[in-house]
Amino acid sequence: MGRDKATILLDGRPLGIRSVDALRWLGAPTGTATGVLALGATEEQARALVAERVPDTEGHAGPLAAVLGIVDRAAAAGVDQVVTLACDLPDVDEEAVRDLVAVLDHARSAAAVLAEVGGRIAPPNAVWRADRVVEAVAGTPLASTRARRGSRFADLLDLLSWTTHRDVRFGDIDTPDQLACAVRPADVSRRRRPPVR
Repeated sequence: MGRDKATILLDGRPLGIRSVDALRWLGAPTGTATGVLALGATEEQARALVAERVPDTEGHAGPLAAVLGIVDRAAAAGVDQVVTLACDLPDVDEEAVRDLVAVLDHARSAAAVLAEVGGRIAPPNAVWRADRVVEAVAGTPLASTRARRGSRFADLLDLLSWTTHRDVRFGDIDTPDQLACAVRPADVSRRRRPPVR
């Protein structure tokens, strides 16, 4: 869309705040102030989202590197499960995140549950078992932060046992038209869903 989606105003609030609010119920794990980490955000963006800023030490290497960086940090802190969300989800809420986590709780053999929208997985929207992801990545090219640059989620998923959870609330905004569809006029009680890609 040519600009930072996390800070685009939707219904008078930054778009990224929806993801942050959806994560708050998880609580703050040891070593974090808010429990919600904003990887690669500027200080101003993190303040706007009321999230803890985590510098992107991998130099904007993409969403896979971001997810693996957060999972590495969580595993080192002894956190079992990590939920990662994109910053451009107009309909995500606490219930959607709870549902995603519940699927992982029931899928004991899975190392991850990825949101699925319109028949396609929607990474980085997922919940991960941090220790299993770190173990699976160890000894592979993805263990190197340099190799993570340019890698795809498929490279990671090939190493893991995982499943999906279908939920349109994890649909993202990629175009100005989708943003326009997500805006709720004051007199309409339900938001129109953006078209599924």
